[in-house]
Amino acid sequence: MFSRPYFIQKHILTFLSISLFFVAQTSLFAQDSIPLAKRKDFQDLAREILGKDPFTQSQQDKRDTAKFYFSIIPSFATSGSDKAFVTSFMGAFYLGSSKTTTLSTVYFTPYFTFSEQYVLPMRSYIWTKNNRFNFIGDYRFMKYPQVQYNMYKPKENKEESRLFYYQTRFYQTFSKSVKPWMAIGAGVQYDYYAAIKEDQIYIDRPTAYQKYGDTLNESFISCGPTLELILDTRGNTINPQKGTYLRFSLRNNLKSLGSDRNWTSVYIDARKYLPLNYRKNQVIALWAWYWSVVNGNPNYLDLPSNGWDNYGRTARGVYRNRYRSTGLAYTEIEYRTNLTANGLWGGVAFMNLTSPAVLFTQEYQFPTFSTGLGLRLKLDKRTGIKCGLDVGLSRGYWTYYLTLNECF
Repeated sequence: MFSRPYFIQKHILTFLSISLFFVAQTSLFAQDSIPLAKRKDFQDLAREILGKDPFTQSQQDKRDTAKFYFSIIPSFATSGSDKAFVTSFMGAFYLGSSKTTTLSTVYFTPYFTFSEQYVLPMRSYIWTKNNRFNFIGDYRFMKYPQVQYNMYKPKENKEESRLFYYQTRFYQTFSKSVKPWMAIGAGVQYDYYAAIKEDQIYIDRPTAYQKYGDTLNESFISCGPTLELILDTRGNTINPQKGTYLRFSLRNNLKSLGSDRNWTSVYIDARKYLPLNYRKNQVIALWAWYWSVVNGNPNYLDLPSNGWDNYGRTARGVYRNRYRSTGLAYTEIEYRTNLTANGLWGGVAFMNLTSPAVLFTQEYQFPTFSTGLGLRLKLDKRTGIKCGLDVGLSRGYWTYYLTLNECF
């Protein structure tokens, strides 16, 4: 049985204390510094291109007072050799006054790739009126063949095999507010894997999957309760200009609840937004992410891996699933700015570090560095909904992403 030493827990507590300090220094609700009358979005641009008159005052007032916003973006993206057609649907809405209630979001981003990946994911982040309750959901059905690398030698940049499997996921948390910016609660996380097959086409020695000891052509279930702590002072979760976000989740998978194995993991997601120039909406965004097994041996596909955070956004510029281990530490910094005075166009520059743990130890590898640039087009000037094009690169690899909203 694998267990983390006490000092790891001590570091987690220190991390939480620092995050609480950041929260205490931040006001609750963020605003775009450009007056609404001077902002432009894609709808304004489209009317200009089509030669239509600008929105009348009554039309503009109706847009400004709306509580529900919807966006759809069909796009084509790539990750390594996987070319994908993606359609992103997003609904954003307030369940109370925007002055006292954080913006809620629901994403549905079905996609398929030409390497036979089919994914139907839906994710929700909902705050009720006056931030009284918080609900976080993650639901997926996936047919997901993916390239595997050697997690026993993570610096060995060589493909090992292609793993085929089906996955069904149901994650749901419920938290009660104890402060306007803090909620505590619980949830359940369920993962089901089936029809696991491995195509060993790259090497003629045992693969990492085979060494780990999981069997093929079987199904696995991981199921258990979670304890949740959420702190959120961003106000606008789509386009935060300042504030802090922290989520701490402790998952305990239990055989008594249907899980094939008993194991426990901790998941920490912390973000900080530092405004530099309100006139140009210049922001430094910081992201620290930690995911680790703290007890027991999970199934191979449940091990922490880059690109498998809740929104699949970690490690831009690195092949998804490139690093897998019993622990993963990640950090990113991104500079965001308007490129036009009306806020229609924007740009970002980012750098990140990914560090996997040496399997079943508390030692972490020397981090992998990646960097990149991105372009943003504002779709809705009231909520800050954007579409974007990011190009990321790391040693020996590069890729691009077509995205809806900021990465984090």
